[in-house]
Amino acid sequence: MFTDLFRFLRKPETTGFCMKCKETHAIKKGEQVILKNGRPAITGTCELCGTKMFRIESPKSVSA
Repeated sequence: MFTDLFRFLRKPETTGFCMKCKETHAIKKGEQVILKNGRPAITGTCELCGTKMFRIESPKSVSA
């Protein structure tokens, strides 16, 4: 209950879907990477359980 309240009050961060929690959470310690095909992605860990998370971004989101 309190985690939902704190998540609502703070500024939105980069989020991704955690496969272990089966919910969308903020990506902690996220860093941008470029895939082999040139698409940008963000990799990091789930803020609650610590599982690795990976989010593929839109090519338009990277400034040229």
